Amino acid sequence: MTYLVLAALITASIAIVLIIAAKRPYYHKHVTFPGIRVLLQALLKRGYDGGVLIIEDMKSEKFVQFAKYIKEKGTIGLESSFPQAPWSAQYYEKVKEFLRSEGIPFVVQRVDTSPVTEFIDIDCRTDIDLALRLVEGIFHNVFQIREPSFKVRGENISALDQLIDS
Repeated sequence: MTYLVLAALITASIAIVLIIAAKRPYYHKHVTFPGIRVLLQALLKRGYDGGVLIIEDMKSEKFVQFAKYIKEKGTIGLESSFPQAPWSAQYYEKVKEFLRSEGIPFVVQRVDTSPVTEFIDIDCRTDIDLALRLVEGIFHNVFQIREPSFKVRGENISALDQLIDS
């Protein structure tokens, strides 16, 4: 009888560990810039409306994020939004300076939330090169991280290799 109780406890413990692990987001770790390109392409092609890709430096936890939008059937794109928040306040104006120096258009969106008060929105449309240029430029020129090693997490991206445009 004690073996059955012990086996049941072990089985229950394993099940709990697996359930907890399954609920955690999956990160691609030690991703380089060529890998970022592949993941941005996946978001653009296979992401649902509002799908997100968060690209984070593994050491500093500074990040850049992209969201996919679908305006109407066949009209898709990627947008990056950089927050004015306590962690990013020292970089906020530097991001604007970088975008101006590169001739990259952006819009400042004010929000009525705290602690985030506004966002710098950059519409990359379907231009993966522009999106990758943003990632490289912000990490190198704004965050001053010369050799980042990324962990990347996606949300609302289909596992099937098919275009999602509606």
